[in-house]
Amino acid sequence: MSGNQIRADFATLDQLAADQGTHAGTIEGYRETLRQHALQALGTLDGGMGTEEHQACMRRVDELIDEHINATRTFQTSTGTVHDDFLQAGQTARRTFASGA
Repeated sequence: MSGNQIRADFATLDQLAADQGTHAGTIEGYRETLRQHALQALGTLDGGMGTEEHQACMRRVDELIDEHINATRTFQTSTGTVHDDFLQAGQTARRTFASGA
């Protein structure tokens, strides 16, 4: 392929979007396991921590998990947009060349 060509593999884009959706669901499924690991890590702090601090840390754990899931879903949406844009551009080019314009 020369430097002036663009090639889109729609099956690859479709698979990427599906994989991104699966990944977001997997992380959601691991939420409780991730929270348990955070609890273990917090339990190793010397001197312990108060209830408010502990709850604040666990809220932050949930926020970070949510941010990761939301970012993955945003990537999935972007992948779908790239797929649709390439498909539309290809159809436009095909029509233009077919018309002889």
